[in-house]
Amino acid sequence: MKGVLYMTKALNPMDPQDALYAAARRFPGGIKRLAELRQTIPARLYEKLDKDNPRNAIQWGPELDDLLDQLRAARTPAWHEPMQAFCYRHGGVFVPLPDEPAHGGAEMLTDDILEMVKEQGRLAAVISEALANDHEIDSKELLRFQAVHASALATLARMGEHVREMHEQAVAAGRVR
Repeated sequence: MKGVLYMTKALNPMDPQDALYAAARRFPGGIKRLAELRQTIPARLYEKLDKDNPRNAIQWGPELDDLLDQLRAARTPAWHEPMQAFCYRHGGVFVPLPDEPAHGGAEMLTDDILEMVKEQGRLAAVISEALANDHEIDSKELLRFQAVHASALATLARMGEHVREMHEQAVAAGRVR
């Protein structure tokens, strides 16, 4: 079965199709359970996730949207990596917005700013520690940096949502345009 062979291939985490395949494997119950929920057989889903089989690949648009929604709803670890890989390929980044709604006023925004400053300090510390001995970034150091960097980006995204919500509340109350 082609899907089984694909499971043994080395995955490039910055390739959107590889990232989608890896995320589908992390789905609770794996690809088999995901296929059941999508009302298809596992072999068909493996075929769709196989980037070497473009004839039957996942279609960008509603099919991919639905698959990502399922991964996110199941709180699949790193469900968003396919989007990160796609954005990276095109010179950008994907930052998932917080699941919780942005509520609170200026106090919450102040907390966000303070958290952002802490995150920047953590990033600086990670880089400083990585470069301290050999002026190189090894794989372990890269993973640590990426985790702290992702956290910092999420903090910025949350702050952006708070600012947007504060504006929308002021507009709705007629205090600003």
